[in-house]
Amino acid sequence: MRKGIKKQFWLSEKDAADLKQKAQRCGVTETSVIRQLLHGYEPREKPDERFYEAMREMYAIGNNLNQLTAKAHKLGFIDTPMLRELSRAFARFQLKIEQNFLLPVSQLHTFEGHPYKVLDNEEMDSLVESIKEQGKLHSRCR
Repeated sequence: MRKGIKKQFWLSEKDAADLKQKAQRCGVTETSVIRQLLHGYEPREKPDERFYEAMREMYAIGNNLNQLTAKAHKLGFIDTPMLRELSRAFARFQLKIEQNFLLPVSQLHTFEGHPYKVLDNEEMDSLVESIKEQGKLHSRCR
């Protein structure tokens, strides 16, 4: 898209500083932040190096898994030691992601106007009892 129209506008010192800081945190220009906002996007902060390190690790695990799958398909059997090592690598990766990117429950707090309501009522008591009796029914539940 050709950008042929120039717009100039005034900002307070605080707004200008906020825009500059937001752009730096997102790793984009101030103009890009404004364009994203105009198109209905909320500019997000650029992840730190830990995120990119985790992505490289995830790609490596995925590549090894692809190699294992190709080998199993070609030979007609699976390399059990390699599968075990991949499982361990994935478990270590998962733990690392949880430690680096997920907040401990103790740090979570409610805020006014949030869209999710957790009610401490009979329905919640029933859910707690059900989990105690039957365990979790979905693997993503922790």
